[in-house]
Amino acid sequence: MRRKNNEGQWGNATDLDLDEALRERLRRRRAGGQSRFITDGEYATPLAQWLETNPSDALLVINNAHLTSLTTWIRIFRHLGLRVPSDDHIREMIRNASTRYMDLQEEKYSETQTAYYSASSSLLESLTEHYEPYNQNLWKLLGTPAWW
Repeated sequence: MRRKNNEGQWGNATDLDLDEALRERLRRRRAGGQSRFITDGEYATPLAQWLETNPSDALLVINNAHLTSLTTWIRIFRHLGLRVPSDDHIREMIRNASTRYMDLQEEKYSETQTAYYSASSSLLESLTEHYEPYNQNLWKLLGTPAWW
């Protein structure tokens, strides 16, 4: 997570400042309020709404960590009904996209000297606990065992 939100208010925040800000948003959400920082990770709710009006076979869920996998891209092309390029072509696409992404990240963060935020282990535990029932609902909706 970058140290700056859309309004730019986190530019000089420490990891402790950001931990406390996220804890406050988590407390607000647990009290029944809304916090986009928290609700954006509650995937099952909008997915259930989507599945009410769309067939489940129109859905393909991809874990971001697998976007550099040849197998994932073959599944994407097939799901979209597109001709699947050769394995070598897909590997080249992945390599080019990864290189471009890393170059952009290096350029962006070296210019601003912006560090990545590292959440504390206690905050990560609280977030994991919060998201557990949402994740269980997600796996149930997807009809698959948990994979993160």
